[in-house]
Amino acid sequence: MLEGGIAESGGGFEAAAVPAARRWHDLAAFARCIAAAARALGLQPGSASSA
Repeated sequence: MLEGGIAESGGGFEAAAVPAARRWHDLAAFARCIAAAARALGLQPGSASSA
C-alpha cells in the first residue's frame, strides 16, 4: 500500500530481504535511498556539503 502511493507520486521505494539477525543492522536499502536522493538533488553520493 505504501509503495503504490509513493510510486504514484513519482517517488521510489527501496526494500531488501535480509536475515532476521541483520534486520536492524543492514543498511544496504538505506544506502540506495541516500544515493537516489543525491541523484535527484544533482549531488554526488559521498560528497560533503558545507551547508
